[in-house]
Amino acid sequence: MWLRLFIIISVLGALAVSLHYAPGNRILTPIDVLSIPVSAQTDPEWKAFSDERGTFSVMLPGKPVEEDNSTDKVSGRKFTLATTAVFMVGYQDLPADFPYDLEQHKELLTQLWDGERDAVISQSKAKLVSQTDILVDGHPGRLTKLQLTNGATYTGRELAVGKRLYQMFVITRSEAEAMRFLDSFKVTQPKSEKS
Repeated sequence: MWLRLFIIISVLGALAVSLHYAPGNRILTPIDVLSIPVSAQTDPEWKAFSDERGTFSVMLPGKPVEEDNSTDKVSGRKFTLATTAVFMVGYQDLPADFPYDLEQHKELLTQLWDGERDAVISQSKAKLVSQTDILVDGHPGRLTKLQLTNGATYTGRELAVGKRLYQMFVITRSEAEAMRFLDSFKVTQPKSEKS
């Protein structure tokens, strides 16, 4: 039950952006009710963006818009920036009574990430280009590339850190831009734990 609920929440975030934004223009499809607030602020200089609650940092070409990404069972935040590309980074925390540390249960992660991938492909008619299991600072993750029908590429990375799941993706026509964003992601320590 927990896993299914989490897949639904994660997929909705990815689908909302991938289905309604086209790189280079911010015109929504006819489903305007699902519009996502995005920042119009862009900066030619990429700068570090960090979130203390989410304990992460990432490089972005502007300031993202923060949104709640929670339900009654799962808490989280997401940050979206639309420029000539669409960038999203977010996290969700499984509740304390969730019985597993996801880093130790690869089969659950595989089910979760397969479910997200299949839902995005099904809803967006995208084609799977590649999928690779990865390790980021010792944490299990997955890198997925999809070709969207508008010619852009959706490149997403998921990462499990204990009972927290991070999701980030970029929709762009530039491989270099996608990897600059994704490769800059770092898990940080809360200020109280820093020496």
